[in-house]
This record gives sequence, structure tokens and C-alpha cells, in this order.
Amino acid sequence: ISTVIGYLILMGLSINSLDLSYLLPVGANGIGKILKGSFSSLNWFGDAVYFLFFIGEFRYKKKDGFKIIGCYFIAVLMIVLFLFVFYSVFNFIAPRQRFALTETSKYTTTVNNLERFDYFGILLILISEVVGASLPVFFATKILCKLIKTKHKWIPVLAVVGIELVFILVFGEYYYSIENFIIGYAGWFYLTMGIVFPLLSPLLLLKKEKPMRVFKINFKEKKSAVR
Repeated sequence: ISTVIGYLILMGLSINSLDLSYLLPVGANGIGKILKGSFSSLNWFGDAVYFLFFIGEFRYKKKDGFKIIGCYFIAVLMIVLFLFVFYSVFNFIAPRQRFALTETSKYTTTVNNLERFDYFGILLILISEVVGASLPVFFATKILCKLIKTKHKWIPVLAVVGIELVFILVFGEYYYSIENFIIGYAGWFYLTMGIVFPLLSPLLLLKKEKPMRVFKINFKEKKSAVR
């Protein structure tokens, strides 16, 4: 809910800054550019991989598939609308904007008259960003707990957080170099792990498993035993 409210606030504040003449017709530079841009940005759109962590844990209910696909469809529309607004505001200087979502509304007259009212929308979006950034750490901790099977849950937590902290301290200054490497060369990895592997995961169900044992109490035998 906070994401939707924050998104609507930022998009609403950005309307007055739009210049539709900046937009080119869809596919003006060829399908190759679209495919290349999609391939380079896979690291930001590989959320389907999170479903792998629910294998064996998720109990499918009626219309769950419709709800999941519907949520993804809404997310796609929100992204397309944001890109429409973003490039309508910045045009050729768009690649220089490091934090695109928080920049689209800064030129609106409302912000100039009421100060940075858009900070409220940005704060609401950052709430969901914190949750999104915590998901990899959470799943890594849960997996490590199952691997080492310890009663002390704080040990896997410290291990995962400690590794992440060391990684940030060591490679933090090389952030832009790592980002350029991921955009330029790591697309195949994200394509495989984020799209191909999740699509092939139903093949795991082809393996026959032993039926689950159901424990039932035979009350007749229990009564006879008491007698």
C-alpha cells in the first residue's frame, strides 16, 4: 500500500513537467535496441527467482495463479508508466540520473511552492525498498539455518550479515565498476537464474515421491486395549 501511495504521489507531481515531444515512437531505433536494453536490465527484473525459495512450502489455493500473474501485470504497467514519465521529463540527460524514481518530481511547480513535498512519496517507496533489500538476506539466512541445523539461530544470522558487510566494505568503492560489469556481461546469468530456471522448476515435480503418511487413531483398538 505504501508503495502504491508513494508512486501515485510522485507520478502526480511529475505531470506538469512532462514534454511528450521527447518521446520517440515505439521501436523507432529497431527491435535490437529494445532487446539489448531488456537484456542489460535483467538484474533489476529477476524477482521471479524468489518463488524458488517457496518450493515445497507453498500450498496452492484457488485463483492463486491469477492473483500472482495479475500482480506482475500491474507491476509491468507501473514500470512502463514510470519510464514514460521519466524520459518525458529528462530526455537526453536521463542516463545521468542515478536515482530515477526520486528525481522525476523535483522540477514540478508544486515542489517549488511547497518545498520538497515529494519527499513524503519517496519515504513511502523507501519503506518497501527496505523490505525488498532484506529479502535476499532473509532467504540466505533461512537456507543456512537448514544447512547447518543449529539451535542457535543467531549464528547463521551473524554469518550472512557479516559476509554481506565485509563484501560492502571491500567492494563498496568499486560500486560503479561492478554495476557496469553486471549490466554489460552478467545478463546471461540473470536470464538463466531469474527466468529460465524458474520456468523449468516444475520439472522437479516429475520425480515420484513417497505418499505422505497420515496418522490415524483407531478408537476401537484403543478401547479394547483399555479393557
